[in-house]
Amino acid sequence: MAAAGVAVTRVVRRCHEGQRSQNLDLSACTLKSFPDAVYFLLRNTRLLSCMLEQNQITKIPPKFFFNFNALTVLNLRSNRLTSLPDEVSRIGDLRILDISANRFTDFPHVVIHMPKIQVVLAQENEITEVDTADLKSASRSLKQINLQKNPLSRQTHFQLERLTNERALTFDVSCSPYIENFADVD
Repeated sequence: MAAAGVAVTRVVRRCHEGQRSQNLDLSACTLKSFPDAVYFLLRNTRLLSCMLEQNQITKIPPKFFFNFNALTVLNLRSNRLTSLPDEVSRIGDLRILDISANRFTDFPHVVIHMPKIQVVLAQENEITEVDTADLKSASRSLKQINLQKNPLSRQTHFQLERLTNERALTFDVSCSPYIENFADVD
């Protein structure tokens, strides 16, 4: 019980710091979900950044994006997320999104069409496919997508490589070199 009390106190203290700085840092707070009490504690605060890295969060609720729609930076690195709700598009000023080291199997395409997005860090997930045709219509503000250390399919990898070589994209896409899986070969 004492450990839980310490964790709650840490979250409350960081919320008070977030009120002053407009930057909420709940990194490494052993969160399994986003605490509802945070909405209350920060109800009159216009947050510009939110750091939720190194927790155990499996889902970001849609109301998060309604309550904190002025964010320019959202760091969700090292959690257990598999997707983002479409409501992420409510954050019209979002410039940097870090979803690295999670469990995404699909790339959240909604983010590349957000008007001010510049950087999407999605390395170290389980992403196998990326709609490369969709990338061609990405926001003009987009500068970088990092897909390194994802098990991209051979087709996706080669399509991304082709788009990069043809300079068909106005932003950089980085991915790890494709390595044929020889595990099933005797």
